Amino acid sequence: MKKNIYPIVFIFISSILNSSAIFSNSLWDKYIIRMQMVNPPAINEDIFIDILKDRYKNDNIEEIMIEGLSDSENIIKTSAIIYIGKYKIKAATSKLLEMLKSTNEIEDKKWIIWALGEVASSDDVLALSQYLRDEENPYILNLLAASISKIATNDGSITPLILLANNSKSLYIKSTAIIGIGKIGDPRAFNDIWQMAIEHPLKEIRFVSILALSRVTPTDKKDEIVKTLSNRFNIVDTVHEKLAISYTVQKLGGYNEDFYKFIVSMLNKNYFNEISLDLLEDLPFPQGKDRLEIIAMNYPYPFLKKRLDDLVVRLRSR
Repeated sequence: MKKNIYPIVFIFISSILNSSAIFSNSLWDKYIIRMQMVNPPAINEDIFIDILKDRYKNDNIEEIMIEGLSDSENIIKTSAIIYIGKYKIKAATSKLLEMLKSTNEIEDKKWIIWALGEVASSDDVLALSQYLRDEENPYILNLLAASISKIATNDGSITPLILLANNSKSLYIKSTAIIGIGKIGDPRAFNDIWQMAIEHPLKEIRFVSILALSRVTPTDKKDEIVKTLSNRFNIVDTVHEKLAISYTVQKLGGYNEDFYKFIVSMLNKNYFNEISLDLLEDLPFPQGKDRLEIIAMNYPYPFLKKRLDDLVVRLRSR
C-alpha cells in the first residue's frame, strides 16, 4: 500500500485550514478542530423536516432522519447526515457505519465520518479505524483521525486512543490519537506517551507526545519530568521538539524566562510562527507581556497579527 507521510506541521499550519480564524479555550480543542477541516453548511431545518414528514408519512424526527439516510435523493441523504451530526442522534450510528462501508465517494465519506465523530461511542472507534486501515486519501485519513479523537474524548475514554497511538501505522491517526489523549489528560497514559516522546523515530510524533506530557504527567512526577525535559532541550535537534519542550516545561513548572523567550523568538520565523502563537496563547503568563508588545508593534504576518494583538490585550488585563 502506498503511504503518504506528511509532517505534523502540515496538519497544523496548512493554509487550507484557515487556522488563524479558529479560536478555542483549549490548545487541544483547537488542534482537533483543525484536524477535522469540516464546516457543515446551514440548512433550513424547518422546511427540511416538513419535507421528510410528508415524504415518509411520519412525525418522529429521529426516525425520519434515519430513514433519510437511505433516500434516493443525495441532497436529502446529505442533509439528514448533517442534521444527525448537529443534533447528535446516536440512534443513527449503526446506519452511518453501514453507509461508510458501502460508499466510495469522497464527499459522502466526509460527511459520514464527520457525523460519526458527533454521535458514535468509544465502542465504535476500533471498527472505524479497522475499516479505513487501507485508506490512502490524506484528507479522509485526517478527518477520520479527528473524528476518532472526538469520539474518545467525548466519552472520556483513553483506551481506544492508547491502542491507536501505539498500534496505528498512520501518522494522521497516531498523532491525532495522541492529541486526544492530551485533551483528556488522563495520567494512566503517561508511560505510553513518555516512551513515544523520547523514543519514537518520527519527530512529528515526538512533538505531539511532548505536548501531551503537559496534561498526562502525574503530579508526583512533575518535578522530575520538568528537569528531564529541560536537560533534553539542548540535546534534541529539531525546532519542533524544542518548542514542545519549552511549552510543556512551563505548563508543568510555571513561567520560565528562557523557554518563554525561545517560543517568542519563533514568532518571527516563517513556518514556526503559528505553532509558536498557538503555544503562547495557552501560556498566558503576564511576565511575557512586554516582549510580546514589542513583537506585535511591527509584526510582519497579517494573518496572525490580530491573534497576537489579542494575546497582548489579555496579558495586560492580568
